[in-house]
Amino acid sequence: MTMTAAVGLAWTNPCLPKLKTTDNPLKRILNPVEESMVASVLSLGIGFSTVTAGLVADKIGKKLALVIYGIPMLATDVIFIFATKIEFYYVARFCVGIGVGCVWTVTPLYTAEISTDENRGFTSIFLLILTNCAQLFLYALGPYVSIPIISMTTLVYTVGFMVLCPLFVPESPYYYAICKKPEKAEASLKKLRRTDDVKEEFAVVMQSVEQSKVRKTHEESWSQIFKSKAIIRSLGIVLTLLLFTQFTGNVPLTLFLQDIFNASKSNLPSHICVIIVTVVQLISLLCVSKVVDLVNRRILLYISQIGTCFALFPVGTYFFFLERNYNMDAFFWLPVTCVVMYNIFYNIGIGPLVFVMAGELFPTNHLRTYLSGIAFTFYIIVGYTMSWFPYIVHKFGIATPLFIFTGITLLSLIFIYFCVPETRGKSFLEIQRMLEEGRLK
Repeated sequence: MTMTAAVGLAWTNPCLPKLKTTDNPLKRILNPVEESMVASVLSLGIGFSTVTAGLVADKIGKKLALVIYGIPMLATDVIFIFATKIEFYYVARFCVGIGVGCVWTVTPLYTAEISTDENRGFTSIFLLILTNCAQLFLYALGPYVSIPIISMTTLVYTVGFMVLCPLFVPESPYYYAICKKPEKAEASLKKLRRTDDVKEEFAVVMQSVEQSKVRKTHEESWSQIFKSKAIIRSLGIVLTLLLFTQFTGNVPLTLFLQDIFNASKSNLPSHICVIIVTVVQLISLLCVSKVVDLVNRRILLYISQIGTCFALFPVGTYFFFLERNYNMDAFFWLPVTCVVMYNIFYNIGIGPLVFVMAGELFPTNHLRTYLSGIAFTFYIIVGYTMSWFPYIVHKFGIATPLFIFTGITLLSLIFIYFCVPETRGKSFLEIQRMLEEGRLK
């Protein structure tokens, strides 16, 4: 499901250039408004899904929720195979957004819940490794085949997930514990750990859930629940980190990467540049997956944000002079180099860790999926502004948003220093106590 969502998110990179020629199923060129709509309607689907996915996951479990939300992904592939009108493209992008929203809302929580305290960072980042593998496949295939052929290949991901997940993937032990099914919770842990000796971990799961229930009995409404210092802090930290991930420029640099390279006048074909960047992303994620549970999260966040600043500013400067008709031929290598550098630093810190920490910081009670839904709905609302990147570039040029991203990235360092707690190697129970007491360590 993660790989299917990744393809849906990155679909614009190989496909929007096709829609700017007449050699596409629509047999015409998209205008700038239609281009922005094709990119941005995805956000509407994600926004709808992040609200509903938490409710569904709470009722039927995270595993089954992911399977059900795979149906819109299936519909997306079928629509793209046969669509010949732009309206169908809008519908398909909305449908894939529904699936992506569920993945973003439910998967980080599920992954955190089935992991041990010692490997929670690795398992969360492994999802992003799968994401990059799927995107690399899309970028390598996309320039050489039609949009319907792309959809036929991605259909394999979706069908494979919907068949295999119910058969082999266990439900979260925390879900069973919340539903007062301790026997199933223990059985799930045994299956996940591949051992019958899970008494100690099972006790921690039950204690964490029971403590959350105790808090709930003293608070009768949502307004009272949000008086909890731990909940307010966890939501505030996750929302702010998600805000910074958007305004470091990751979304436009993902959705419109090929267009940016087209504008840079690089000697390399734009689709080759995109593949190079994606390979670098994959390598950096593989590297960080080895150290994420060995190095403090805060240190990785510092390194990440400082590095992205040093990457964004030079490429912004390049486009600043290029847009003023300076001869930049001697610096043709700069955009590709800086975007590669940006992706290395983004993927060793803020990119993957915000999803890791979203799974770690929220309490293990009935509010967990709702808080995740709120967080990622906010993420998409902010991300919707990023989807209008082509329009902003048309009005102000590429350099302006890149300089804005640089400034906001610098501001994020202050927030990380004063507000983000260290969660590496800590249980959910320990993390909630830290948040309640306002401690960072």
